[in-house]
Amino acid sequence: TLTGLGMWLDKWKERFRQYGRVVASGGLAAGYYTIYASHFVPSLQLVDSAILAGILLTLWAGLMLAYAVWKKSRVVAVMAIGLAFYGTIVNPSGWLSLFSALLLSSAGMWLMIKFRWIAIGLGTVVAAYVAHAFWLGFYPQSTPDSVRFTYLAAYWLLFTAALTVPKARKMPEQIQRAFCAINNGAAWCLAVFIVPKMIPHNEIGWISIGVGALLVAIAIVARTGKIWDKSLAVIFGYQGILIASLGILLEATGYTRFLVMAVEACILMAGARYFGGWLARVVSSGAFLAAMFTALPDLNGGELASWQSYAALALVSAVYTALVRQDGKITAPDRGDQPDVVPLFPAFLTWIIAVAGVFSQWTYASGI
Repeated sequence: TLTGLGMWLDKWKERFRQYGRVVASGGLAAGYYTIYASHFVPSLQLVDSAILAGILLTLWAGLMLAYAVWKKSRVVAVMAIGLAFYGTIVNPSGWLSLFSALLLSSAGMWLMIKFRWIAIGLGTVVAAYVAHAFWLGFYPQSTPDSVRFTYLAAYWLLFTAALTVPKARKMPEQIQRAFCAINNGAAWCLAVFIVPKMIPHNEIGWISIGVGALLVAIAIVARTGKIWDKSLAVIFGYQGILIASLGILLEATGYTRFLVMAVEACILMAGARYFGGWLARVVSSGAFLAAMFTALPDLNGGELASWQSYAALALVSAVYTALVRQDGKITAPDRGDQPDVVPLFPAFLTWIIAVAGVFSQWTYASGI
């Protein structure tokens, strides 16, 4: 009755159009909850099969989406997708709910690209990953971890591929960046919880390194502007570097960490011109400081590493000093003959490393 009344008001007078669509949306929502109650509310149960209930909920959500497309109504589309995702959360029918969520995600991306309904696109990404996280916590035995990971990968691929569509690339850069950042961050967080359950040992560090390397590779491709918008190279690149760095800190042990972090700082500084912006230089400085702190004996069991390790760190630090000095000439070409004091900081640390880590362990080098 509500749906029919809303449709009649929509056609009756222009000033009742929006009100009629809201009333029709309420009727469709009532129909959705009626189907939900027919299985999940014991006192109202008419449908015994959870699979049949899931199919009916999905079909009704499809009907709501069809009405939203017909009327080009964002209100109906938001209600349809939101209620449908809610149905996948409360329905413990395993693979059917996951498949329904994947269909809903595809529908949300189509609406975003077709009608430029950006809020629906961003909401679909958030709803898909929230629903998947709910499944991880509340229905751990309903589906194997391999199935969960497959669908998680499918979500990430779907949302990443959506940004390659020409209409999606015409969206504002800020929206594309937010979309990309949410997709990558959510997928990595959930992968960290799923993948370790599938393998004998907790390999969060290696997972992060692999995911980070993949995102950096995509950033290099996005930099060309042929597949993704060039602005996404920054998001893919920085997220990849951050995730890979976290993986290195988690996986590397002892004095291996400071060498890896120092080399990473050099790579970031050398690639600052490629990725562009001041953020690459800030992240490079952070990686260099992390290398210095992780080189302290107190963070590695209270014992000094071998002098060869510190000699290697001093060499990498010297290279970093040269890169910082060269970068200063590039970013400030009008400095003239004025000296750049920024490289003095890593240069000073280079000698501190050499004196405290290398020369202090040479019994015949006290004069140095």
